[in-house]
Amino acid sequence: MKTVKIFLMALVAVCGMIVSGADMPVKKMSVEAVMTAVPDVAYRNHSAFTPKNPSVNKWLMIKVKYTMDSCSSFTPEVKYSRQSGVAVSFPGWLENVELRVQVIFDTGVSVKSVPVRVLFTGSSVFHSIKRNGKEHLAVMFVPAKVLDRYCSHWGGAAKVSKGMFSVKAEMFVGGRALATAFSSNIPGKSESGKDTGFEKMLKLIPKQLSLENAVLPRSRSPWALLSPDDYDWEVDKSVGSVQE
Repeated sequence: MKTVKIFLMALVAVCGMIVSGADMPVKKMSVEAVMTAVPDVAYRNHSAFTPKNPSVNKWLMIKVKYTMDSCSSFTPEVKYSRQSGVAVSFPGWLENVELRVQVIFDTGVSVKSVPVRVLFTGSSVFHSIKRNGKEHLAVMFVPAKVLDRYCSHWGGAAKVSKGMFSVKAEMFVGGRALATAFSSNIPGKSESGKDTGFEKMLKLIPKQLSLENAVLPRSRSPWALLSPDDYDWEVDKSVGSVQE
């Protein structure tokens, strides 16, 4: 029984990095919106099922750049005590990081001089991010078919431009915010970085125009297989975080 107890305690002790109040591993973060064409991928040995006249619509790409702090050690640290069993930590890695994105789009329609806007939200979860002092990149996407529904006033998703989207990106570990960034085109942004314009627009969006999970992680987009090693390790939220 004693052996089993130590083993169970060891399993509980295997954990990632816990961010303390004085430790802010994300030093800088920025976000921008870009309208982009879908990658042209060629497949073999499949039956044709796409229209002969392909769509010219573009997807909205949300690009988030974030710079990590520097850690001197990337080797797992293993400690053992009779009371606690085996404890493993990874000081050079930030684990189970969630990137949440909110996108506000002006439909071009007004009601009593009040612009009608729509909110797209989504998130990506990363198993681990290396604290290597370098800039990292994450991308998320709003599909053209989603945009088409709300931008008919502008002539469809093929006609809208990146300046029509206001974006807020937040990074979390364990529910605690590490960094926040806004796109540069939002009115009412103060020099301190706190954005009042975005929150004001957010309050005026009706619930039926708030679309959860409309902003897709890279792994659920046509960009999923392009240069995968250029991005941090993304995990599928539907199956939970990776357990070690």
